[in-house]
Amino acid sequence: MRLFLFLLPLFALFSENLVVELSTHSHLKPLHVEKIAHKTSSLTENYLTSLHSIIVNDFAVGGKTRLVPGSEGAVLKIEVVDNNLTASLFDRPGHLRKTAKNLYLTGKLERDRRTMHMLADEIHKQLFGESGIASKRIFFAKKIPSHDGYISEIWECDSDGANLRQITRDNNYAITPTYLPSDKTNPEQLLYVSYKSGPPKIYSTPLSQFSPKAAISLRGNQLLPTFSQTANMVAFISDASGHADLFLQLFEPGRGAIGKPLQIYSLSGAVQASSSFSPDGSKIAFVSDKESTPKIYLIDLSTITAGRRPEAKRITQKYRENTGPSFSPDGKLIAYSAKVDGVRQICLFDLQTKEEKVLTKGDKHKENPCFAPNSLHIIYNTTGSRSGREIAELFLININDPTPVQITEGAGKKHYPTWEA
Repeated sequence: MRLFLFLLPLFALFSENLVVELSTHSHLKPLHVEKIAHKTSSLTENYLTSLHSIIVNDFAVGGKTRLVPGSEGAVLKIEVVDNNLTASLFDRPGHLRKTAKNLYLTGKLERDRRTMHMLADEIHKQLFGESGIASKRIFFAKKIPSHDGYISEIWECDSDGANLRQITRDNNYAITPTYLPSDKTNPEQLLYVSYKSGPPKIYSTPLSQFSPKAAISLRGNQLLPTFSQTANMVAFISDASGHADLFLQLFEPGRGAIGKPLQIYSLSGAVQASSSFSPDGSKIAFVSDKESTPKIYLIDLSTITAGRRPEAKRITQKYRENTGPSFSPDGKLIAYSAKVDGVRQICLFDLQTKEEKVLTKGDKHKENPCFAPNSLHIIYNTTGSRSGREIAELFLININDPTPVQITEGAGKKHYPTWEA
């Protein structure tokens, strides 16, 4: 049995329905998206209807708009002439807010879908002053049966689950991706864990071309990497000292690891697990079972000094077997998975009020939450089995909305989702 399993509880069995416990309080802006008009276009009516459905779905799940049939609120008009798309946003009747011109449609749905997602995010920004998440990608591990057991590879998809693309080709066991953004000199990359050389190690690869290389030099098993977008650090778990401890590695995209990894939390008899950096990189939340059942702890990274264990402050109290913490990008919440009445649910910890809430309910286990860049949506995976095979799908949930949206389906166990930053 693979080592990573001892870091996370084994869960089984499942159900069909997911219901959110929190009710909607936010005001949703009414928006009408008109049918796409077209002149002298080579694109068929059915194709344009498909594009219309994509952008309508983006606004339906975007968390800030309420789709309406008429001109009650804002109106989005879209026209295609000679495969060039023009979109006009009227934020109230007769008042033009924004026009997007000359968006070229290729006639290939996988490419034009991305164009519609980007258009949805631009309209969202005009309406609310911030970009949406429609054009953001999701990365995850997909586990499938093979002739000698199982293999797992890292995949990506759009925020609605479409445009599936396999990234890794280890033909082994690859899990837990984490995204590294591009800069002026370096392409965007992924960190992930692979067992291709025996024990699990952390690898990096550019997203444009799969060319993996070992990311961190440290003996023993390396697991559960997470990247700090602002402080250029990677946190991970390793048993190099004999038990599962939390390590920190300075890491710059393009250059890779800088210096040696630092063991920042170790306690005899305790297992440390998954972690998440605060948005400013000053704190790290992680899992430890140092007080028997796994809970979420918080370390102020400024308190780390050589030869001295930093204080790890326990922040979760109410629910059992906490795993998978994820800071919201606005720094207000931490999402995590916990066992509630025997079933793993997605929970929220409010860092200001210290309040803990259960976000989901239903009798299907839910794990590995990850906040979207807008601090409003969370992606997570369910887990269970059917006919002796593991099943897991990805769900998108708005923390103010009662209905999670399933975005994947089909063969394979999809788990460990994470967002493009």
